[in-house]
Amino acid sequence: MVTRSPRPKPSSNSGPAKPPSPPAATPVPVAPPLPSKTPAPAATPAPAATPAPAATPAPAATPAPSAAPASAGVKTRLVEKAQAWSAAASAFLSVAAIVISMLTFSDQSQVNDQQKTRLRQAVAARVSVLEGLLPTAVEGRLGGPGLVVRNRAPSPIFNVWVVVTVRGVKQAFYLDSIPPCVIIGLPKGGFAPAPVPRESIVDLMWFTDDLGRGWQRRATGELTEFVVPTYRGSSTVLPSGLDASRIGTGMNSEAARLSRGAVTRDAADCSEAT
Repeated sequence: MVTRSPRPKPSSNSGPAKPPSPPAATPVPVAPPLPSKTPAPAATPAPAATPAPAATPAPAATPAPSAAPASAGVKTRLVEKAQAWSAAASAFLSVAAIVISMLTFSDQSQVNDQQKTRLRQAVAARVSVLEGLLPTAVEGRLGGPGLVVRNRAPSPIFNVWVVVTVRGVKQAFYLDSIPPCVIIGLPKGGFAPAPVPRESIVDLMWFTDDLGRGWQRRATGELTEFVVPTYRGSSTVLPSGLDASRIGTGMNSEAARLSRGAVTRDAADCSEAT
């Protein structure tokens, strides 16, 4: 059973009655504090490690070239070699072309020279000297014995000489120039004093063509190039065996030849080589 406590009497000095205070809360018992843990003793610090001596740095290794630059370098060298070979080949071909051109030019020049020589020989072959019966002004009629000089070339000949041998003595006769396409008959007495020998006396003749090239034509027909002497009177230099002081000049012009009985007529076969 619950016992009720008596209500307090109101004080006479107080005002209106205050409501009764609620009963005080029963205090909650407080748990006793846990005993504090004893702190662990501080750890003794480890002695500082002696620093190891600094290692001598190894030399930095040269980085290996990458594959790409190496490949590029190889290509560059190959290109340079190819260019060098190309330049050498071009130079060789250029030199070869020049050499071939020079050889071709030289060969062509030799061919041209040979053709010119053959042409001049053909022209010179139309000049001859021989001994026989002389032509006369009458076609088909022959005269006495003498020397016949023929120039059947279409151009004159110059510096004409005739060499004879009379009684074992050689003598040169200077005839100067002879017109083209003519035959000249020279009496034998003009080359040998009386009595005129019956044997053949003519040896050869020298002359220069219109290009200045000298020739020697033997009575036997042989034709060779020759350095023809230039007439300078007794100062003329003649080949060995000939005396310049005995050069015959009595037929060194057309008038002189005519005065000695020479006969000149046109050569009907002027274009025909001997």
